[in-house]
Amino acid sequence: MSNVNIQIDISKSYEECITEAVKKTIHLVCVASTKESSYCLRLYRDLAPEIEFSQIAVSIEKVNQTKEVGCLYPYSNLSIIPSFDDKSSENENILAKNIAELIFEANERYIKSTTMVFLLDDPMINYNNLSVAIDKVISDKILFESGKKLKWLKSIILR
Repeated sequence: MSNVNIQIDISKSYEECITEAVKKTIHLVCVASTKESSYCLRLYRDLAPEIEFSQIAVSIEKVNQTKEVGCLYPYSNLSIIPSFDDKSSENENILAKNIAELIFEANERYIKSTTMVFLLDDPMINYNNLSVAIDKVISDKILFESGKKLKWLKSIILR
């Protein structure tokens, strides 16, 4: 069984999350979106201001089209998960696979953060699917199948 703790924490402001991300003490995760008010677009602009909007839009579109995770490392500790707008278990399984890949490939190999914070726009992702997907990963169902272990990650915060 994994020793990762999941918590819902709305006390941390967006600005606090940005400050910690700039210091590279946390790994931020958001849902792919080019909506002006979305966390995704705000995070891109705040954490990687050198990237032009046209490149941002292409990256976000690719994440949503391929239904695979994107990561801005080494620019910043920001990962992007695709948007799913329905409740099918197929999407839940894809999301679980993507979260596992995000955790291992981005966090465990490169970012090496003990805390991952999901900044979620509503309703761009089904919260039940996300929580089931995260549970599948940290309950070792996916870890066992892949033979991987979580070395760095200790806490997941849903905000």
